[in-house]
Amino acid sequence: MRRRGFRSALESYFQRRAAIYILVLIIFVMGSFFGTLAVNIINESQQAALTYRLNSFFDGVSQVSTGAVSLDSLKTVTFSQILKLVGVIWILGLSLVGSPLILLVVFTRGFILGFTTGFIVKKLGLKGVLMALAALLPQNLFYIPAVIIIGVAGIAFTMSFIRSWHRREEGLGLQFVGYTLVAVFCSLLMAGGALVESYATPYLITWLNGLLG
Repeated sequence: MRRRGFRSALESYFQRRAAIYILVLIIFVMGSFFGTLAVNIINESQQAALTYRLNSFFDGVSQVSTGAVSLDSLKTVTFSQILKLVGVIWILGLSLVGSPLILLVVFTRGFILGFTTGFIVKKLGLKGVLMALAALLPQNLFYIPAVIIIGVAGIAFTMSFIRSWHRREEGLGLQFVGYTLVAVFCSLLMAGGALVESYATPYLITWLNGLLG
């Protein structure tokens, strides 16, 4: 009975926010698309700098997988970035003008992912496709849903806040608690991605790099 009630509540939640989910997904996909296109616009000096950073990244991954670099330092940086991202979107959701900025954050995340994927593939060819999958896919199975969910929750809360303010309605406190719980859930989801990025991804990249030569 409880399971059925939870499923019903979950379905109702997504149905009420279906339009916002579609909008946020479109913005994220657009960001990824433009990020991929941006790879072809950068000049040679920028490409050289990015190639150096790409090589440094793979070298760093190899050092992590062999124990030359501590996982603790990697986890500290990753968890710090997670808290900043979720915190920024959560705060933006509390403001009257937060929705456009939340969409900008989502677009930027998509742009970074698209650009990174496109650059790796451009530099490494077919090998780059496999390396991009190994380097980006595992943790982004956690990161992308978390960004989408917290983005939608932030926009929905902003809209509810504006509607309640205009109509002088009460009950916003309960929505605030729900919004905060969603932010906590997304933080935990991204933390799972950070653990994958810290523990699984370096070994997967090193194994694949050795396999492909």
